[in-house]
Amino acid sequence: MRRTQRAADELRPISITMDYLDNTEGSVFFQLGNTMCIATAMLTTDTPAFARNEGIGWIFAEYGMLPRSVDERIPRTRITGRAMEIQRFIGRALRAAVDLSLLKGYSVTIDCDVIRADGSTRCVCVNAGFLALYRAMQYAIAQGLVPQNPIKCFIAAVSVGLVDGEYLLDLDYTEDYNAAVDFNLVLNEKYELVEVQGTAEKSAFTFDDMTQFYELAKIGVGQLITEMRRALFPQAT
Repeated sequence: MRRTQRAADELRPISITMDYLDNTEGSVFFQLGNTMCIATAMLTTDTPAFARNEGIGWIFAEYGMLPRSVDERIPRTRITGRAMEIQRFIGRALRAAVDLSLLKGYSVTIDCDVIRADGSTRCVCVNAGFLALYRAMQYAIAQGLVPQNPIKCFIAAVSVGLVDGEYLLDLDYTEDYNAAVDFNLVLNEKYELVEVQGTAEKSAFTFDDMTQFYELAKIGVGQLITEMRRALFPQAT
């Protein structure tokens, strides 16, 4: 049993509040354990030149942590290499879920703000970002801006790792800090891999380890997508 009394293949409690802010096309408050994120989506006609040339739309992502989302204050104006890498991770994951040709002429900027961090912040931001994006696409359809929903599949992200010789799903900060190996995996609803980040923090890992991580991730992603569907379509539950 883990420090938080969870099973090895158990997610932390999930809380989702859609339409958390009312001045944007899509917004959500997403909480996984003690990691909390507010994600918003803004739709504009300001598309990058390469997207206009290719006849597609685009999705940007920005990531930040509020000053006291962790134990030591993070300066508001500091954009670290880590933050840049994470927002690229989020952007790539979200674009993989969208038919960008149906978004032609538009860009969506996803802002992910971590208000409390206890591990797995990039995964939480992918999940929150997807929900905000989906709501923005519902808005675009209602306004007649796009012919149909550009989102072609659900995606979700989860962390896994090897801690004290045990494979664990959804690492909190302490588990992540002590992990010999940690992975961040993004899967779609068919459990196909969208994004894989794996690091040997303290020891090398094998393909067998990767298989174990993938099987754990499938459990977590399945549960996350179920909760995301419930949040988006509460009338169907």
